[in-house]
Amino acid sequence: MAVITPDGIVGKVREVFPHSAQVLEINDQTSGAGVILATTRLRGTLRGNAIGQPQIIGVLADQRIQPGEQVLTAGGDMIFPRGLPVGVVEKVIHDPDRDAFIDVIVKPAAQLDRLDEVLVITSTDAHFSPQEQQDMAASEALKGPEAAAILEKKKAAAIMAERLPGLTDPTLPRPHLPNRASPQPHPPRRPRPSCCLRPF
Repeated sequence: MAVITPDGIVGKVREVFPHSAQVLEINDQTSGAGVILATTRLRGTLRGNAIGQPQIIGVLADQRIQPGEQVLTAGGDMIFPRGLPVGVVEKVIHDPDRDAFIDVIVKPAAQLDRLDEVLVITSTDAHFSPQEQQDMAASEALKGPEAAAILEKKKAAAIMAERLPGLTDPTLPRPHLPNRASPQPHPPRRPRPSCCLRPF
């Protein structure tokens, strides 16, 4: 389960005991979270480096990534909901093992070394009030006739496209149609006898 604060994400629950729980923070080397850069929309995996700094790995080198860009959760890891604050880009360094990739060092939004209280997200399912559920049902009911009208328009457009002549390039060879009988060539014309010639 995801562990967060109002400022940003902290980590995820690793072990649970009768009266406490152990949390794996985002700056740990064995952690992992799917993140996205808010401006450039590049995705990567957030985990800690050897000195305890959160960093995004698996990102191709891109000059658009600048310090101060906001980092958010991507939601693809099925632990952290999409759009939670993670931190901001602190600096970009080249990956020593892979030339085409970079490591993006992130300054976490939550103060990981001074945490007093945290929140645990126990469920990511959406809960709606009866009024909201009724509104959604009414909206879905209205979509039915609208979708049918759009489908009819698409059918009409397809029929018109079949009736209209297509544009073909005269320089291209004509396709061979085996099912159609090829036209028979016309027999050669015989010359007509001239009316002005008389036998002697």
